[in-house]
Amino acid sequence: MCVDDLGSSANIIRSRVVEQLGLQDQIVLAVRVLNGFNMACETTKMETTLPVNTAGTIQEAKLYVIEADMRYNDLFGRPWVHNMRAVPSTLHQALKFPTPGGIKTVYGEQPAE
Repeated sequence: MCVDDLGSSANIIRSRVVEQLGLQDQIVLAVRVLNGFNMACETTKMETTLPVNTAGTIQEAKLYVIEADMRYNDLFGRPWVHNMRAVPSTLHQALKFPTPGGIKTVYGEQPAE
């Protein structure tokens, strides 16, 4: 049975990326059923918690590891957005979030540094 997933209710990462980063030792067993954009179910069997650096702000994020092929290496959903206290704008392809030094803005489709 699939759980209705209105929006991105989980942070996910491809298993291949975890292997390429050499982080297999940080994976723990965890089962969760995710419902994809095409309404297909994907059952994850693993999860990991990794530090995520966004414009100099580092937050730990729990990511569910999936075997499926997808366009991106990882996707961050509502749990990460809420943890960052961020405000996303799909119209402007931007994400704003507070930091001790002021509001930071990250724009979509930025080249990797």
